[in-house]
Amino acid sequence: MNWRSSAAQMGTLIATLALAGLAGCSCGGPMTSDQTPTDGGAGGRDGAAGEGGDAGVPWDPVWHKTTPAQYQTVGSEGQPDCGPGCRIALSLPISHNYYYGHAFSVSGVADHGTSGLVWAPLGSQTTYLIVPRGDDDGVVEPYLQGDFAIYLRGMAKATNFVELLKLSTGETKTAYAYSGYEKSVALTALNSSYAFWIQAKVGVMSRHLQTGEIRVLLHTTLDCAGICATESGLVCGDTGYGQVIFIDQQTKNASLLHAGPALQADSACSPDRTKLAWVDYRDPPGQDSTYMLYRSGGEVYAKDLASDAVSRVSFDSPENPRRKAWPATDGALVVWSEPCSTCDPNPDSADFPATRLVRFDSATGKKCRAEDRALTLPSLHGSHLYGYWTGPGAPAPVVVDVDLDDPAIAWECE
Repeated sequence: MNWRSSAAQMGTLIATLALAGLAGCSCGGPMTSDQTPTDGGAGGRDGAAGEGGDAGVPWDPVWHKTTPAQYQTVGSEGQPDCGPGCRIALSLPISHNYYYGHAFSVSGVADHGTSGLVWAPLGSQTTYLIVPRGDDDGVVEPYLQGDFAIYLRGMAKATNFVELLKLSTGETKTAYAYSGYEKSVALTALNSSYAFWIQAKVGVMSRHLQTGEIRVLLHTTLDCAGICATESGLVCGDTGYGQVIFIDQQTKNASLLHAGPALQADSACSPDRTKLAWVDYRDPPGQDSTYMLYRSGGEVYAKDLASDAVSRVSFDSPENPRRKAWPATDGALVVWSEPCSTCDPNPDSADFPATRLVRFDSATGKKCRAEDRALTLPSLHGSHLYGYWTGPGAPAPVVVDVDLDDPAIAWECE
């Protein structure tokens, strides 16, 4: 979709949201890695039909298996050297165009490759094949939350599924079944009470993990380049509207997460889903920037999803505008990518080589840059940055782990 950038068009968007009954955001509190997504709440009958969707799949809210799963491991032999402070985190190249990034939580990372869905605990040297790909099906677009994964399965079959997996035991559940190209599903997310997905020509949907009730939260098919589930609902960095949108899982109200007059891009949540960072173009000279065709400037903004407090993180505009991409945050630390030191600092293309990594500690105000250390679509876990790397010896993008505190990384600090 093309982003429509003028103030008049943004006003139309806001008015459209208002007419749809959209309200303010209450984005919930922190998650812990040991929460089980079977908390109670208001809902309907097990297996109830969804609004505008297929009939509900019979739902059992109890996870029965207790024996630890015995997953096949993926070998790490022959992995390339990804540079100072870096190691291969998932020992299997990805098999998609990495539009939506790897899955991550406070405890692990996951992605899908030619063999199926792979997962590794944070810091682990072992990669596990948790959902092997069969001859007639595939596993795509995973999302992690605590001890659970959600993903799409069976893309080559007449009937496809949104599936849940308990990582510790390997037990699975079908959250939703669908068939036909026109009912295709994209993206999944999960919190302690709901599974989420987006279905073509239907909208944003959810299933209550205790009652089994299936609902349509928003009768609009969003194109989310960044998606995360807080304890109150779903955050979507929508490329069509060019804004970050929040959908309340109880009221179905949707709202702009932080209303602004210009493009918002590259949104990403922290692993515990309590913070969000994005690149905002409201500051001169960025106001006329578009999602696909033209951009200028752009500053990193962050929001505490519990308190709703918003802060501007970078301050290059308007005096020295500098393009930015792929912010990630965890705790007080925020990182993002910029053009290299010898490159045009403010290229007007929406696509540019973002190779220099920037780290900013909001607790100390210290900002540092390192050449050729940027990763595509990263997630930040303390001082460890996970993301896609393609370099010498890598036949396809792989998920790597960069220790930002490694003394071998040549940081230049202000």
